[in-house]
Amino acid sequence: MHKTPEQNLWSNVLLVMALDARRNIEKDNKYGAKRAYEWLRSEDCRLICEYAGIAHRVIREGFKRILIESKL
Repeated sequence: MHKTPEQNLWSNVLLVMALDARRNIEKDNKYGAKRAYEWLRSEDCRLICEYAGIAHRVIREGFKRILIESKL
């Protein structure tokens, strides 16, 4: 399915969030990682997922995988 420019924009917002969370994990910044996890559970994140045309569940599960792999 072809995404609109707006969906691509919001998908990039989610990508930057994931990269920031990953960077916090790699730097052992548990506070930053915790904030990213809390944001992931927020209504704002759900709305951005909707704007991006991506199921919130998919983003949440991917982020959990990152946390498990990093043992946080």
